[in-house]
Amino acid sequence: MKIGFIVNLKKENALAASKEALTSFKNHGLVVSIEKKLYNSDEYFRSFDAFDLQELIDQNDIIAVAGGDGTILNVVKACAIKNKPVLGINIGNVGFLTESEVHELDKTALALKNSNFSIEYRSMLNLKSGSADAMALNEIVLLKQATARIINFDVYAQNSLIDRYNADGFIVSTPTGSTAYSLSAGGPILSPDIKGIVLTPVCSHSLRSRPIVIGENEVINIKVNSESPNAVLIADGIPVKDFDLRKITISKHKLMAGFVKIKPSEFYNKLFTKLNKWSFNKEE
Repeated sequence: MKIGFIVNLKKENALAASKEALTSFKNHGLVVSIEKKLYNSDEYFRSFDAFDLQELIDQNDIIAVAGGDGTILNVVKACAIKNKPVLGINIGNVGFLTESEVHELDKTALALKNSNFSIEYRSMLNLKSGSADAMALNEIVLLKQATARIINFDVYAQNSLIDRYNADGFIVSTPTGSTAYSLSAGGPILSPDIKGIVLTPVCSHSLRSRPIVIGENEVINIKVNSESPNAVLIADGIPVKDFDLRKITISKHKLMAGFVKIKPSEFYNKLFTKLNKWSFNKEE
């Protein structure tokens, strides 16, 4: 079993967690290589082979990512293209996409050694608009720019009009992304086991406009009607370039993101913990 290791070096405990993870992997006979950025951060890591991100994915069977959900989002799409699963190691607070805590790393390494794990696949979204072609695990967002007026747009599913909106924006989310921006905008929480897509307006200027969940294989089309809106498209937090506001098409991507699963699902426990942190206004 060959493991590629990536860490978010901005996390306070990044180096200590990396050393613990790599030591556990080595002690259980796993072959480990690391990203070049980690190689240069401390003398301890100089004994490992180091590659840039794309080569690290190519060289390994599993990509272990230490950080939070944002760190995983930055890596998982490149892994999906190569059909390589991600093992999330939580070194933040509540990580919905992480599988292992730092104190569980020895058990995690043993499970990998003995192949006592499964791969859970999560659906992703594909955006096509103008010459833009983007992929998202969480969500694709149409959003007005800070000082712009509201956007007037039509949303269709399977070529049938869902609604005409006057709003600050619109979120198209996977079940994975239903606990992210969509939730903050009033959208429903979906279990990862639900096969659906969440459509959530952002600050709609109509009391009738409500979030809706549609089938995961339905095709969404968005047409912006404003004459010259200052609007942007964002896929998993990354601005999309060269799009056409007159025709935005979003559908389930043919690729899926794979995640290593060792333990029974902890989705509801993580949800409970995260919502309680928000309730008490604690910074995540």
